[in-house]
Amino acid sequence: MFNGDFIAGINTPEGIATYHFKLEFWNLFQIPEIEKAPSYDNYDNATVLKRIYSLSKKI
Repeated sequence: MFNGDFIAGINTPEGIATYHFKLEFWNLFQIPEIEKAPSYDNYDNATVLKRIYSLSKKI
């Protein structure tokens, strides 16, 4: 989507949460690479935070 960036994401109980990172951080992620990102469901920054927070409720 953006030159020099990649998207990392995680499935949460509330839905997918993704974030754009600069390619310089690629080696920090030990996760599977997929060819195409899941469909965007119109979430915003507040929704991403809610979704990531939902992970802490399951610990």
